Amino acid sequence: MLSVKTIKNLSKNEFYPLLKSLGYKNVANLLSGNSFTDYYNTVSFLKNELSKSDALLTTSHLDDFLSYKFLYELNNLHFVFNLSSLLETKQEIEYSQIKHIIESKNFHLNRNLTEVKVDKLNPLCTTRVENYERDGKVFVKNIQFLLFIDEVNTSKGITNLFSCIDINLISNFISIKLNSNVYENIKGNYQIIENILNTLMSNSLFKDLKIVAHGHNQVVSRKTIQHLFINLSKQAENILKNAADSGIQKAAENFLKSIKIPNNEDYIKQIISIVYQNISKSFTKTQFNEGWVFRFVFKEGDNTRASSSTDDFAPVYNKQVYWNLKELMFKNKGTDFIEAGFLWFTKPQSKAPVSVKIEQKNHWLMIQYYKQDHNKRGREEKERFVLQKIRNGIPK
Repeated sequence: MLSVKTIKNLSKNEFYPLLKSLGYKNVANLLSGNSFTDYYNTVSFLKNELSKSDALLTTSHLDDFLSYKFLYELNNLHFVFNLSSLLETKQEIEYSQIKHIIESKNFHLNRNLTEVKVDKLNPLCTTRVENYERDGKVFVKNIQFLLFIDEVNTSKGITNLFSCIDINLISNFISIKLNSNVYENIKGNYQIIENILNTLMSNSLFKDLKIVAHGHNQVVSRKTIQHLFINLSKQAENILKNAADSGIQKAAENFLKSIKIPNNEDYIKQIISIVYQNISKSFTKTQFNEGWVFRFVFKEGDNTRASSSTDDFAPVYNKQVYWNLKELMFKNKGTDFIEAGFLWFTKPQSKAPVSVKIEQKNHWLMIQYYKQDHNKRGREEKERFVLQKIRNGIPK
């Protein structure tokens, strides 16, 4: 994978921390080119270093670096499918059940990415398996296949597109993960997703694993987004409730009585919402222990009823549109949410954030990981956290 077309997936400065940590000096000069699209010097430097017996950079260093990039960090666009079965079972899979298959040469188990020569006829670059132990047995946690998809013309010139196929047996999902910077340059790119899924379930290489996956229908996807939206927003409501005057309910009732309007529960809720909106303007992000919603798109029938997003991933709870539609959004269970943006804390005590947009797209559930530094740190753990959130949010 040490070719100009592959390395164009990265920016040159992404190599800086790795090389500096190994003791290289003047790293920017070592990797420089005539322009930001010129990667010839970068690739030449890496290849030359790996050819030396005493170089600071080794194939192991570079494989660790490239694996994290191409299996996780570069892939900010995920298409998520239900894993119905692997080897014709929905139960936990012991590694011994797939050992003879996955360790065959065709699957290139743990093949060092510096040794991969990209080939469209043999697109599987490497396979990685992570296991866990319980009661003296070894079970499969997840399987990852890195596939070469195609050459794509981008702003950097011809660039190789790869996809990481992540089979997560804890949350029972298959995620088709891609680098949107490359993927979105392809016309009719959604067909690629269908092709990859078909490859997993029908290609001769994968047939012995007996993988069965299916998408999510529109209603299930939207109900899932709504569940996540409501669940996370309840925390904000509780904070607001505690901050408001304890007599707000009675005050609202008295107000309606004074202007001769019948005591109606919906009217009372609307008055309380105005008070909550006013209080929320003084909110700080530190008040939220689990996270918050920072965007949503809500539909009624075929028409977009409202959409809202905030700058720099701030909570939406001080937005008027949120409170205007809050009762409607919470009441109608099912078909109105087409997307929402969530910032969760994977570790509430240390405030380790992950920010994603989850969207219903055709019969897929699509996750977009925002290109923020906080999403890069601990990405492997954060992806599993988000998948488990989605699994818990899918209607039973």
